[in-house]
Amino acid sequence: MSDVRLWSDVGDLERRTRSRDPESSWEAAAIKRDDASEISTFILQLLRQRGPLTDDAIYEMYLRAGGTRTPQRLRTERAGLLFPRSGSPLVRAAAVGGTSRLGNRCLRWEAIA
Repeated sequence: MSDVRLWSDVGDLERRTRSRDPESSWEAAAIKRDDASEISTFILQLLRQRGPLTDDAIYEMYLRAGGTRTPQRLRTERAGLLFPRSGSPLVRAAAVGGTSRLGNRCLRWEAIA
């Protein structure tokens, strides 16, 4: 018998992991869709209420609201609003950019009405 596994034998969690970075990839894959949806909803509501914001500003406000995820997780969820699996984008880059916490130029994001 061979050690080759068929795609149908691989669990859903295993499909969402990267083979070259298993530890962090497994952690990311374990995030429940409900958690991710909650973050996306938070970001969208924040952009609707506060106007164009940088990723750094979104993350700071998320932490103040009691959030526990990483800046990378929030950027991933914001990207999901920009490039949804179906439907039209819910956010876009604002016409005027911003400055990151490190002083670099960056994009500001705004909700699409």
